[in-house]
Amino acid sequence: MTAILDTVLQREKDESFTDYHIRLFKNKDTYHIDTKTIATLLNKDQGTNYDESKWRKDFKQFERWHDYFISKNMNKEVQQKHEEIRIESEKQTIKARDQKREFRKFIANQARFEQIKDDVVQAIASLESKRPLRFTFPSPAIAEKHGLALFSDWHFGMEIDNRINKFNKEIFNERVEHLTNKVIEYGKQNHVSTLHVANLGDLIGGLIHVSTRVQANEDAVEQIKYVSETLAEVLAMLASEFQEVKFYNVAGNHGRLSPSKNDVGIKENFEY
Repeated sequence: MTAILDTVLQREKDESFTDYHIRLFKNKDTYHIDTKTIATLLNKDQGTNYDESKWRKDFKQFERWHDYFISKNMNKEVQQKHEEIRIESEKQTIKARDQKREFRKFIANQARFEQIKDDVVQAIASLESKRPLRFTFPSPAIAEKHGLALFSDWHFGMEIDNRINKFNKEIFNERVEHLTNKVIEYGKQNHVSTLHVANLGDLIGGLIHVSTRVQANEDAVEQIKYVSETLAEVLAMLASEFQEVKFYNVAGNHGRLSPSKNDVGIKENFEY
C-alpha cells in the first residue's frame, strides 16, 4: 500500500509541473496527505524551498479562475459536460470522506468495547479466588425427564422507587433467590433429570436509553460483573440438584455498548 501510494505522489513522466501541482492539491484527501506534505513534494521536484502557503495560495488562484476560463472558452454543451464531471468528482470526494469518518467511528467503538471487555473479564476472573463456585454432584435420576427454565429481563442495575413499583439490588437478589428455589422445587416435583436453562437476554439495565442511564445505580461493567457471578452461582446451585444442566444464552439489546444499534457490531454487547 505504501509503495503504491509513494508512486502516485511522484510526478508522472509526461506530466507538466502545473498539472502535478494541481493533481496533488485536488486529490490530497484521496492520497491522505496534507498541504505541508504537498509543499515538500513540490519543492523537491523544483529544487526550491518555498513554504506551504505559497503553493496553497497558487492553487487557490487556480481554483478561483478555473471555472471562469472554462465558461469563456467552452460552448454550452461542453460546459454542461464539464459541470457534470465536476459535480460527480465532488460527490465521490464527499463519499470518500464520509466512509473515512464512519470507519474511524467503527474502529473507535471497537477499541472502546475491547477495552471494556478486557476489564470485565479480568474483574470476573478475580472473583474466582474471592467467591469460588461450589456444588455437589446430585443423586442419579430415576428417569429421563427434561425441564425448561426461562430467565429474561432481570435489568440489574436499575433502581426504581415510585408508587407503581420498587426495584433495587436487594430486591434483585431476593427475586433471583426466589426464582432459583422455585425452579428446584418444581423440578424435583416433576422428577426432572435434565434441566435446560435459557437466558433470553436483558439481564442488565445497560446504557441504551437515557432513562435507563439515569435510573442505573451501577455502571455497565459492574452490572455485567455482578450478573455474571449471580448467574454462575445459580447454575452451580441447579447443578447440585439436577443430573444435567444445559445453559443457552441470547444477548439482549440492553447489553449494547452504544444507544444506537447502527454504531456497533452484533457482538459488541456486554451480554456476550
